[in-house]
Amino acid sequence: MASLTQDMPLTQFASATIGFRSKVLFALLYLLAGYAAWSLGGAGFALAVAVACIPFHVLTLRATPTIIGRLFRGRELTWGEAPRLKGILKILAERADLEHPPRLFLVPGKGMSAFALGPPDNAAIALSRGVVDGLELREIAGVMAHEVTHLSHGDTRMIFLSGLLRRVIGLLALTAGLLVAFNLPLVLLGKAKLATCPLLVLILTPTLGSLLTFALSRRREFSADVGAAELLGDVEPLADALQKMAPTQGNVWEKLFNLEGTPRKKTLLRSHPTSRERIQRLHDLKLEGPFCNRPLFSDGDLQS
Repeated sequence: MASLTQDMPLTQFASATIGFRSKVLFALLYLLAGYAAWSLGGAGFALAVAVACIPFHVLTLRATPTIIGRLFRGRELTWGEAPRLKGILKILAERADLEHPPRLFLVPGKGMSAFALGPPDNAAIALSRGVVDGLELREIAGVMAHEVTHLSHGDTRMIFLSGLLRRVIGLLALTAGLLVAFNLPLVLLGKAKLATCPLLVLILTPTLGSLLTFALSRRREFSADVGAAELLGDVEPLADALQKMAPTQGNVWEKLFNLEGTPRKKTLLRSHPTSRERIQRLHDLKLEGPFCNRPLFSDGDLQS
């Protein structure tokens, strides 16, 4: 395992910072939530909603790996159980300049999935049983590199916060709908009026919030793919893993509208890019960074 040696920290590589477009999308999501609250109850109500969100905001930022065990029935893997996976994860964390290596969890399920959770100083990466049993070692390394990049970019916090904002927007829209229903008799009798513009805004905000959240998620997935390839010094491990994981990809929106075979650029209802598009972008990628000439899996040093 000569390739598993400590390298210099990866302080500058193309996908190490959150892209400008992702920042814009996240800012728009915040503005949309604020405007929805203002439309429903004015500036004072918007401020009250913002204050009420602070505890949830803090809890989201400090989400701990124990959630994996409680919600996903996952268990932490020890060095004795998975020495090679733990060794690879340690080096990936060092290459990404993470202060602490993430803890590694195994969650039940035949589907191939993985996710990262927690702040940088107490993070975890969860792999499904399907990933561990169905992928080769180098492909699992590609998946872990993708999740390590999410952690180094702060993507877990951004995506969780965007989900929180989307739920707040949905709750505001639901509240507006209930208020309209309760006051409809008065409106029909001419004793009350509906503010048409704010009402339309509140009706549209849940859809707009979902679209912004999906767009943000897609951006972060592409960026994490680039970062994973640079951490590994090779695009093939992740590309091969995505090829095998492709049949299990897709969210509830895609299944509802039968979008699995629809080209990514023709729909906005996807939280993740298609595996085909991600693989193509990886193969078109011109790698940069300190590990391009020192791939983790090189010269037969680390065989699967």
